[in-house]
Amino acid sequence: MPLATYRPFQLPEGSDPYRISDVPMQTSFNLPVKNITSNGPALTFFGIGVLALSALLVKSVGVSGSAAALTPQERSSLPLRDFAVPQERKYPINDFRHGQLALTYVAAPSNLKYRYRVMSRVFPKYPALINWWLTTKVGRKEGLSVSMFREKIKQYRKKMQRQSGVQRQQTEDEIAALQLLVGMAPRLNQLASRQAARQQKRKTA
Repeated sequence: MPLATYRPFQLPEGSDPYRISDVPMQTSFNLPVKNITSNGPALTFFGIGVLALSALLVKSVGVSGSAAALTPQERSSLPLRDFAVPQERKYPINDFRHGQLALTYVAAPSNLKYRYRVMSRVFPKYPALINWWLTTKVGRKEGLSVSMFREKIKQYRKKMQRQSGVQRQQTEDEIAALQLLVGMAPRLNQLASRQAARQQKRKTA
């Protein structure tokens, strides 16, 4: 195994090894140089996979880390109206990119309990995201029809009968959001059709 070169050093008498200024900055140490690809192939593939998934998320959402990130101070200063779930101050939607990011998060099964609340808050605020949502896997599967929302209400009411406490309240809030979406659905689909027509016109122009 190759070894990095080193140069031994000795601190002057009275020096403090915990003070950076007392330690020579060009000192190198006798450490083994390992090739991670030969010693840890599983770790290497895992790292590549994480990077690939991160790139896909950024590409699908269209939000860079720097553009989407809110500092704790910025988040705490947002008014309740800038959250898709204001009761819990979850899913900030203070701008278009955060609205898109909120929809991306609730498309995951682990965040299903917030999905329709986020949709009911994001779509009226950022209508341009309606068509984008319909291109996602969940959007293509569910659509935005009145019948779909009504069917979800039935399913949630059955589920609520077996729940209590916080879970029951979250389901009630989702039902209320679904009822809003039932009323919004005709307008949402109308806007989606108009957006699709404009996009098609730009392509053929």
